[in-house]
Order: sequence, then C-alpha cells, then structure tokens
Amino acid sequence: MPTVRRVDATWARQIAALLEARGRPSNLILREVGLDPKKVQEPDARIPYAKHVALFEAAAEHLNDPCFGLHFASRVDILDAGTIGYVVANSPKLGDAFRNLVTYIRVITEGVRPRLEIEDRLAIVSMEIIDPEVRRQRQIYEASVTMVMNISRLVTGRRLTPEWVEFRHDRKGDLDEFERYFGGPVYFGRHRTAVILNRAHLDLRCRSADERLLRILKGYCEEILKQRPEKGDLKHDVEHLVATLLPSGAATNQRVARELGMSQRTMARRLTDQETSFAQILEEVRHQLAVRYLEEPNVRASQIAYLLGYSEPSAFNHAFRRWTGVSPSKFVSTG
Repeated sequence: MPTVRRVDATWARQIAALLEARGRPSNLILREVGLDPKKVQEPDARIPYAKHVALFEAAAEHLNDPCFGLHFASRVDILDAGTIGYVVANSPKLGDAFRNLVTYIRVITEGVRPRLEIEDRLAIVSMEIIDPEVRRQRQIYEASVTMVMNISRLVTGRRLTPEWVEFRHDRKGDLDEFERYFGGPVYFGRHRTAVILNRAHLDLRCRSADERLLRILKGYCEEILKQRPEKGDLKHDVEHLVATLLPSGAATNQRVARELGMSQRTMARRLTDQETSFAQILEEVRHQLAVRYLEEPNVRASQIAYLLGYSEPSAFNHAFRRWTGVSPSKFVSTG
C-alpha cells in the first residue's frame, strides 16, 4: 500500500475561511477536492498532502487568482503552524531558523522537503515536493517558496530581499507580481525551486529568539528519540508523539492513534498488552517534563502550562499537586 503523506489542516482551514469571506462556498470546494469540511475544522486534523495541494489549485480557480499561492503565503503567520512555528521563531538566528525548519518539518507535513545549502556567499533554501503525483501543481510550489521568504521577514523584522528566486515550473504571466513581492529577480523554468539569499542574512538575529525556550521545546523529544528501543515498541512511539504534540495542544488519543496508522481501539488493546494506557502515558510524560522544566531557571508556570498542553496555569498546578503532593513553587524552593 503506498504511503499517504499528510499535512496539518491549518492552512486548509485558513483557505476555507478566505473562500467564505470572498463569497465562495468553501464546503463545496473542500468536498470538490475530496476533503470533509467537518474534519478539516477539527483543531488536530491532518489531511492527505495531495488533497492539500488540490485545495490550493481549486482556490486559485474559484477566486480567479492565478497567483493565489503567492498571495496566500505572503500573509500567513508562522506561529499559526503551531510547534514548528514556535521552534522557528525562537531560533537564535535566521540560519538556525532554516536548519530547524529542515529538521522538524515533519511535525507539520510529510509532503515537502526543504533543504539549506551554502555555496560561497550564497544561502540556498530549496523546496522539493515529495509526492510525485502533485509535483506538477504550481500553486503549492509558489506558496512554499513565498512562505520561506515570509518567514525570513517575520522572524528578523526586516524586509529582506533575495539575490534571486527560481521555480522549476513555467509561468508566462504575472511575473511582475512575484518580483514586487520578493524584491529581486524571479526566474521560471529552472532546474530547481529555491530562494537564493545572501549568506550574510543567515547571521541576522531573530527578533523573538529565546534559546532557553527553544532548548526546552526540542530537548525532551530528542532524548526520547535517543532512548527509543528497536522499532515496534508502541509505548515508546506513543511517548514520543505525546511529547512532540503537547505544546500544540494536540496530544490526544485520537491524534496519536491516527499518527501511528491505527484505530484508537487497536492502540488501546496493544497498550493494555504492555500493561499501560494512553491516559497513563500522557500523565507520565507530563510529569517527567514538568520536573525537567522546573529545573530550568526562570521558567514561568504559564510557559510550563503551555508546553504541557494545559489551557491555564491553574490546571497545571492542580495536576502537579496530584503527582507530587506539593505545588510547583514549593517543589522549586525545596528542590
């Protein structure tokens, strides 16, 4: 059975809202490309990448906007992407932001593979669509490259301009639209799809950089990966997914089972065979992470609550008392 590559439905929801705002029947258009409108609206929804690509093409057609990918991606907020957005935004420098994007892209999508290359004085951020069935669709390529440029400007707070931009596909019109947005030469019909920047731009500081928070977000997930036993240990797979999804509030039974390619009932049965449950794993991972985070200096309770997927600090405080018998502040003072 071929692999179905998926992507978070974040951008699909935003496209649906945009279609409605412009008087187009978003539900009908979603169904037109094979998407269930109700499922798309679920906060933790992931959709097939091919249908995500088809939605970009359909939106361009229904809005009579041949540059839809460019226009849409130039306005998105990277933080809307959830965990990966916060990792990128909290990176120390633009180069780090790109490297983290390359490393953690699978948090949001399995359909595209970014790459960062350094050549002399140039930094090349290229985008490759993995699914061969949708590589000929231009809107997704134009959106992906525009998003890279948008990220560069948002995280640095500067209107950076590339040395030039390349697209593999051809385009005969609207070239001035692209050059106005990018601020540099844009070429179509090349051998790759990429933004080519001055290498010095990689050293620009990200304006909301928080290395401590970035380390916290990445650290525990990396530890779990190192400690994972041979492939097939479901408990460790669930632990890893829970730790990864907690900051975005998406560490649910349904989402984890979906990520593992099984039903909730099957996952529950197999976890029972290992003498555990999803609820128990969720509690254990939160407890372990909470202790780890509290060992970090100057980490606020509100930040820890967010990192553990709680909506309010009071919910975290209540859970921590249940785990340890003391409040987080008491734990820190006596630690």
